[in-house]
Amino acid sequence: MTTLRTIIRPPRTAARGRHARGDAPGSPLLASLALLAALCWLLATGRWGAYVGLPHDRLFATDIALGASALALLPHLRTQARGLRRLARDPLAVVMLALFAWCTVRFLSPLHWTHDGLRDYVPYGYALVALLAVLTRSWRRLRAWHVGVVLVAHLVWVYYSARILARWDTPVLGPIRMFTLRTDFEAMVFGLGGIFSLLQLLRPSHWAARAGWLALGLASFYELLQQNNRASVVATAVGIVGVGLPLAVRLLSTPRLSRWHKAALAALTLVVVVVGGILSAHSPTVVKIQNTLNGKEEGTVQARQEVYRRVVHHATSSPSHVLVGDGFGPDFLEEIGAARYYEASYDRVRAPHDIVLNTLARTGFPGAVLHAGVILLAMVSAVRALWRPNRSPGLQLAAVSVLVVPVVALFGVILESPFGAVPYFWAVGTLLAALSFGDEAEVDQ
Repeated sequence: MTTLRTIIRPPRTAARGRHARGDAPGSPLLASLALLAALCWLLATGRWGAYVGLPHDRLFATDIALGASALALLPHLRTQARGLRRLARDPLAVVMLALFAWCTVRFLSPLHWTHDGLRDYVPYGYALVALLAVLTRSWRRLRAWHVGVVLVAHLVWVYYSARILARWDTPVLGPIRMFTLRTDFEAMVFGLGGIFSLLQLLRPSHWAARAGWLALGLASFYELLQQNNRASVVATAVGIVGVGLPLAVRLLSTPRLSRWHKAALAALTLVVVVVGGILSAHSPTVVKIQNTLNGKEEGTVQARQEVYRRVVHHATSSPSHVLVGDGFGPDFLEEIGAARYYEASYDRVRAPHDIVLNTLARTGFPGAVLHAGVILLAMVSAVRALWRPNRSPGLQLAAVSVLVVPVVALFGVILESPFGAVPYFWAVGTLLAALSFGDEAEVDQ
């Protein structure tokens, strides 16, 4: 008899040796753990966590972890040669490496070895994190409870930072203070956490574990609606649709699914919808979205539209701007008089709050096309991964991240920052590894 258990968790295939434990040949433990440490730290802490380290020397803990992962991987590169050749045939990998190469060329010619130039280029350089994710297969070592701990830690510190710690004089970490909120990122993680938690309800587990995931999901969605960030709500809706459609199609195409399981799914959906409606009734984010739709947020909307208009006009003002852009380093927003529209809400604005427009201005039309291609192809890969019945929380986290993060990045400075770029490119690399090397080595997690 077909049940929900066999849809979400297909029968285990025969596996031997290291594949039975989820380890791929040549994937070293240290490299995987260092990469996962950087990922979990950034998801749990966000902006202030990205600055932990030696800021005066431009040396941060996450970069040290990424460097350690790369060094630990070097002795194993020979065993990965065949896999890299297979990866080279994947359109997403080709477009992503082309974007990295083009951005590197623009960084080196003309040479922009300045602090601002390096800071503008590094988020694009984090595309190499995707390669680390492919070679380490780190997603196979990520368990659902690992992600749960990260989400709970993020939820706790954000809750207390907004309500209690804001009254304290917290320690300074470089240019910012510890527990400093970054609303768009915190709301984005809440959206990720809510969707991931609901996915865990569909996996076979003890009733207490399911109750915990349900509580974490509802708490994450509640905090999402309290952050007053419209882009993250829209991104979460996109993620829910991207996750829900493949699952709904699989369920509807299973005629022998028991009535009990159908009733349980219907009840769960009803509970989530009703509770979500109650929580969002007086949410400042929902009110802000309603005001935007009703034309009552004209100041914010008009300011953003004016910035976008000026950036597009600047990026297409001459053949050189169209072909190669301004490069990394110049403060083009200040030069075209667009920064003043954001100065009321942000300090030292250097990006137009749209990742594709930022890439267009800095690297020209070729870079913008490549970046848009990476985003779209990665979303397609996420839906493909979710379409397959799988048991890997790491793959689920990657798919949801690829659906949610770019939407927020179209309205904010997320992928231009390490705390957004590292998790995103890890997710892209995870999808590349899972879809290019197959799911036969997955294990129960």
